[in-house]
Amino acid sequence: MTDTVEAPLAGLRVLDLTRVIAGPTCAMVLGDLGAEVVKVEDPRGGDSVRQMGGFREGFSLYFQALNRRKQSVTLDLANPEGQRIARALALASDVLIENYVADALDKYGLGYQALSEAHPGLVYCSISGYGKTGPDRQRAGYDQAIQAEIGVMSVNGEPGSEPTRLPVSYQDVITGLYAANSVQAALRVRERTGRGQWIDLSLIDCGLSAFLNYAGDTLGGVPTRRWGNAALASPVNAYRTRDDGRIMMIVGSDFQFRRFLEAAGREELMEDPRFVTIKARMANQELVEKTVADIFLADDRDAWMEKLRAKSVPAGPVRSVEEGMASPEVRARGMIHRIDHPVMGEVEVVGSPIRLSETPVPPPTPAPVLGADTDAVMARMLDMDAAAIAAARDAGAFG
Repeated sequence: MTDTVEAPLAGLRVLDLTRVIAGPTCAMVLGDLGAEVVKVEDPRGGDSVRQMGGFREGFSLYFQALNRRKQSVTLDLANPEGQRIARALALASDVLIENYVADALDKYGLGYQALSEAHPGLVYCSISGYGKTGPDRQRAGYDQAIQAEIGVMSVNGEPGSEPTRLPVSYQDVITGLYAANSVQAALRVRERTGRGQWIDLSLIDCGLSAFLNYAGDTLGGVPTRRWGNAALASPVNAYRTRDDGRIMMIVGSDFQFRRFLEAAGREELMEDPRFVTIKARMANQELVEKTVADIFLADDRDAWMEKLRAKSVPAGPVRSVEEGMASPEVRARGMIHRIDHPVMGEVEVVGSPIRLSETPVPPPTPAPVLGADTDAVMARMLDMDAAAIAAARDAGAFG
């Protein structure tokens, strides 16, 4: 970051009352952009993601991936003193993010209505499975279940296969990104009006917004089906190569198909009317796919990639996750960082993809140890001295 330009969200305080994926993703993005993020966790184990995924020295790598650039405070919201402190933190913040079911925080005095009356400028972002209105407003919502409910699982996988979930919780991540965008929009409005507002985001809404062609076709009366690795154009698939590698090629235009045939040395196929246009190739998809699959068996994966890159044909080698993390494309963009974590020691992590020329996002920081920042946050945000912190601890506020 330059000496003269502050981070975009410098000076903003975010109170993160969220757990698992969507809410922590939102708070993490705001932290990457310069906001101070205080993550409030239950003292009885904290965010459940702390117990998930792979571990180094007992610390969750999954938790690290979702909670860089945050401070951890433990508060027992079932404890009256814990509730009082949580409200005080909310009133000292610019943004509050929560992902409880509808009305759950009202009993603690942490609902939007109560807090906005005391703090009209508060931007209050609610994230839930099904939203704060409607018949499912009090249902807990998880990405995989909503993938099932909106039809994602019904169209994922190879034709004829069983319904299959996407291995990445994309609805959670998309919801977190929508939330970060919405928070910044609300802050922009606050600059003009002085007032905050309530943001109501749900996984089911955000999941539908990303369903794109399937949702559009269905609403337009067009039947949907499983495509597997194929798509609405041809040839599109993961093709086996001579050395038993795989290349995922996506040919979305006639121009790109001509480029592929040039790379393959099979330009004569452009004289065949069954191959000339996208419509013709889709009408003869079985023939096209078999022909292209046979072509790929003539050479090895890396040799094919050289040919396809030379002709600007959209394609990529099918790699393992380990190969992907070590790939020159990823490393060249500086997405992998080495950090020194207080528990895990030295470890590599993924950083922010945001690229800003004047206010670059700093390298990632370690995710916090549970409750590590409780005393420091109490002193800085609430002006509590050592005696007041000790009294709150004795009252059970911090668990």
